[in-house]
Amino acid sequence: MRFQTLGFAALTSLALVVGACDSGGGKNTPPPGGGGTTGGGGTTTTPTGGTTGTGGSTTTPTGGTTGTGGSSATGGTTGTGGSASGGTTGTGGSASGGSTGTGGSASGGSGGSSANYGGIAGLEDWSTVKPSDACTTKPDLKSLYPSPAIMFGQWSPPDAHHQQLDSGYMIPEMVPADHPQANIAGMTIQRRYFIRVPTNYDPSHVYKLIYEAPGCTASGTSVADFYGTANPGTTGPGNAVIIGLQMYPKVWSGGPDPTTSGIYCFDDKRGVHTIEANYIESLHALLGKQICFDEHRVFISGHSSGGWLSNQFGNAYGMKIFRAIAPSSGGLAQGDQQQPTDGLPVTGIWFHQLQDGTNPYQGTKDAVTHALMVNKCTPGFDTSPRSKVTTFPNVSVCEQFTSCPKEFPIILCTTSGTDHRNEYDNAAQRSAAWSYLDAF
Repeated sequence: MRFQTLGFAALTSLALVVGACDSGGGKNTPPPGGGGTTGGGGTTTTPTGGTTGTGGSTTTPTGGTTGTGGSSATGGTTGTGGSASGGTTGTGGSASGGSTGTGGSASGGSGGSSANYGGIAGLEDWSTVKPSDACTTKPDLKSLYPSPAIMFGQWSPPDAHHQQLDSGYMIPEMVPADHPQANIAGMTIQRRYFIRVPTNYDPSHVYKLIYEAPGCTASGTSVADFYGTANPGTTGPGNAVIIGLQMYPKVWSGGPDPTTSGIYCFDDKRGVHTIEANYIESLHALLGKQICFDEHRVFISGHSSGGWLSNQFGNAYGMKIFRAIAPSSGGLAQGDQQQPTDGLPVTGIWFHQLQDGTNPYQGTKDAVTHALMVNKCTPGFDTSPRSKVTTFPNVSVCEQFTSCPKEFPIILCTTSGTDHRNEYDNAAQRSAAWSYLDAF
């Protein structure tokens, strides 16, 4: 870990991703498209080996099964990709049960070993490299995604930028039986996503993985350009793979019927009923079999509704799936609207306009307040000590909370204005976020 305890003295560069709108208690309007049915005009084919969504000729990726419940980073897992010598896997499902081998991985790093990382009992050592399964199997992405063919260096498949047209690769997901949207409750629906791998993608290179989430009404690739920030130039294998998340059409009203009106946002205030839990768990498990990435360096960024989703996933999957989050102008649902927390640290950098009239700044204050508590910092948003970060050129006001363990740094950046813009559309702010992420 390259972080220092105070104002990021050792930070060199930062990054993250997501995009569009969600009011503090209401919703903006997301695009149409359908729960298992391919919308009119959409004949998007997903990678081979899965199930075909009804109503279109869309094939799901190899291994695309719906994850139930997700998997936490407990129990110490053995590093993959090499011949890890001497390592033993923790027993009893507890991260304190054993230590993993520090043998070779596809990148030469070591697998996740059981430890008390950052002073958190039983938390595995997230400073190590933990290659995904694909780093060992090295599958051919072009064989997994033949039609529409995956294109290196650009978003795949092409985005119609309209949810009625149902672009995106597909993966099945089971909706909770008690979901409030009765016409999808208990059903298997088809969720969509987009992939952007570097131009010279190398299946043996262990990449960072960044999920990006757009705001309400936007499509899965309508996000800030973290790809360009993380992968400058066209030489070498690149640094990060970007995954664009797609909201399910009208999950807040109307359902998948394209003839009805409805709200297009992520399902970010439904607590235990949210459809986003099975979505991220099943998608992340699938990608681990397809793309070589470091499971200890997975991030999520998003704006507005995507910012709410980033906070929700940090709260529910912090230090299980996500090493850090980078929300823009989002918030964190409270009470029973909040997806249950895993109680583990939420490391992150937050950007928000102080006078945002669409998503009030209070939403980010709520998210940071929660992070201060679970990260074992001095609690209290207004009273926890902080100092100005001076290593981000051309960025307004960024402060680091100085009482947090060096393993779980928290940075808050505030800007002026009232237009609810995506803060990561600003190149300097996006670079600051990438510097933060890249330092892990």
